[in-house]
Amino acid sequence: MNILKNSKRALASVTIIFLLLCPADGAKKKAKTDEGAAHFAAGVQAADQRQYDQAIIEFTKAIEIDPKDIPAIENRAYMYLALQKNAEAVVDFTQVIELAPGQTTSYLGRGQAETNLKQFEPALTDLSKAIELKPDDPNAYRFRGFANIGKADWNAAIADYDKAIEMNPQDEQAYVWRAFAKRSNHKYEDALADYNKAIEINPNDFDAFDKRGYCYSLIDQWQKAIADYQSALAIKPDQPDTIARLRFAQRQIALAASTPKPTPKPTPEPTPVPPLISPTGWVGIGAGAVVLLLIIVVFVVRARRRTPD
Repeated sequence: MNILKNSKRALASVTIIFLLLCPADGAKKKAKTDEGAAHFAAGVQAADQRQYDQAIIEFTKAIEIDPKDIPAIENRAYMYLALQKNAEAVVDFTQVIELAPGQTTSYLGRGQAETNLKQFEPALTDLSKAIELKPDDPNAYRFRGFANIGKADWNAAIADYDKAIEMNPQDEQAYVWRAFAKRSNHKYEDALADYNKAIEINPNDFDAFDKRGYCYSLIDQWQKAIADYQSALAIKPDQPDTIARLRFAQRQIALAASTPKPTPKPTPEPTPVPPLISPTGWVGIGAGAVVLLLIIVVFVVRARRRTPD
């Protein structure tokens, strides 16, 4: 599903930003041994450098020393999530939730992993729990919006992004994904307004230009679609899907220009209405009238001869 393919990229980028905050919280809890603390610190350093495989190795060593090391387990889960190893992430997040049922970040993380696995109902349950535990976190609404998009529940997704934008009006990705939900719900003008806002916030947002171009194509505004695809490719030149859409839009313009306009059909000449009496008929009527007149004259003449003076 293209929806999920694109949403995975967005989820991964947001997850990376979020997980770098987690080690700092986890580091506040002193490890039981110096060796465990050393592995945990090494995992944090690897995560900071986006060396996620190495981070997993270090966090795993810390967990082997202390199987209930919640910060190490949760951070390993986020490393799995960043690498799109969603099943492994779900296992680790579940373990954290069992050890610490009030751990908001694990409900949030497990909901993301479940969304990537297309397990939308469990994802919605987890993300709603994260919102219940921390209702002022816009990320929870954003990720629940992804899950609702996966279910094609456009109105619910729009409501989630409304809330996320209310909390953070400068989040251009929330506008992009709300526009996606509106576009999917055939609210094209509303979707274009959201894409416009996203581009206003970040003029280098590839997704906003690319998706706005597709939205224009859906309403046959091919010139505007072409301009947006070209802007998107100026930001990221090697995007085969965008290049294909650009070429398709250009073909539509060329096809419209080369197709001759249909010649209007000539107006048919009216069928002549035959006269009630043909010319031949008029001749016959005239002859009959003459004969009748002669008869009348003869009759009158005879009548006068018979009348005495």
